[in-house]
Amino acid sequence: MRLVSSILKHEPRRNSRVAGREPFQPFRIRVTSGDSYDVQNSALAVPMKSRLFIATPDSDNWTLVPYLHIAAVETLANGRGSRRKRRR
Repeated sequence: MRLVSSILKHEPRRNSRVAGREPFQPFRIRVTSGDSYDVQNSALAVPMKSRLFIATPDSDNWTLVPYLHIAAVETLANGRGSRRKRRR
C-alpha cells in the first residue's frame, strides 16, 4: 500500500498526495506505545517534516505522532456493509 510506504519513508509531500486521493480510504495508525488513531477523513491527518499531525473529529483534541513511533498502518472499512447477491 502506497500510504504505508509513504508514511514510513518520511515523505510528507508524497503522503499528502496519497492521503488526498479520491475516494479517500480511512486508515488506522498504530504506534509503538500500543495506542491507535483512526483517520476517517483526509483533512484530519497532516504530514509534517518529522511527525504526523492527527486531529480528533468534533473536538479540540489532536496528537503529534513521530514517524519513528509508527508501528503499523491499517486500512479501515468504508462504512458500507458488503451485500450478498440476491438469488432469483
